Amino acid sequence: GNIYLTSNSSNANDGNALKFQTKTSGFSTSYGAAIHGLRVGDTSSYLRFDTGGQSEKMRLDSSGRLLIGKSTNRNQYYGSSLTGNLQVEGTDNNTRLTQFIHNQAAQNQHILVIGKSRGSSVGDYTVVQDDDYLGTLSFKGADGDAMIEGARIDAQVDGTPGNNDMPARLTFGTTADGASSTTERMRIDSSGHVGIGMTPSGVRLDVTSTVNDIARFSGPNSGGITIRNDTSNEVQIHSGNSDALIFGTNGENERMRLNANGQLLIGTTTNPTDSSCNLRVNFDQNTSS
Repeated sequence: GNIYLTSNSSNANDGNALKFQTKTSGFSTSYGAAIHGLRVGDTSSYLRFDTGGQSEKMRLDSSGRLLIGKSTNRNQYYGSSLTGNLQVEGTDNNTRLTQFIHNQAAQNQHILVIGKSRGSSVGDYTVVQDDDYLGTLSFKGADGDAMIEGARIDAQVDGTPGNNDMPARLTFGTTADGASSTTERMRIDSSGHVGIGMTPSGVRLDVTSTVNDIARFSGPNSGGITIRNDTSNEVQIHSGNSDALIFGTNGENERMRLNANGQLLIGTTTNPTDSSCNLRVNFDQNTSS
């Protein structure tokens, strides 16, 4: 059979509750926890869950959204076009961290699944298509009246899927200063090729730049190298201030260096004493060919 808790009130937020209390004697209206069924309209209502001093901790609203730590829906995303059925929000440290922990005496790990099908019903497995989004991690900040995207990571189908075959790519985007949406900055395609500032062309790493300095590499010992393109049809390689460019083979065996003065040394690391000498070659007399 059914149990009905009926209220004759027509006022919003009126209703009935199951209240849980522990008493050693007498009756009191105070309680330690409760489930409230409260009215929204003539045909809709919501459930409110109270714990710890009759304080609301969770709500299942009339649209089926589960609100934890809050009582109202937040929908200021993507021009108010999207909201969420699971929302967690708060102002203390407890809402800064979400835990998914797996405990087992094995190497098995916790798995977070973000999935997509082309189906129209729950539980469907209709195959996805090339370029379909499989999932997105979106990082947003409040701009005063809405949540605006600052960065995102997208997973998209990268080819033609089939049975036990799901090629995909990852794209990484950030929002430029003065903009309200992200621009793709890096991509890892289904072949493992990486493109920075461009779509991978089929080699392991592609990099393009909108400024003259394309890439800069530096280490812990104050050395650095910059790859530039500030003139048409030229690619330049520059060392850092006072740094030499060293060329080696067979591991870390130096064979040639271009020192900070522009002098080319082959087979030696000793700079010429004559500053007008731009080439110094050491011929090993004991080497035969």
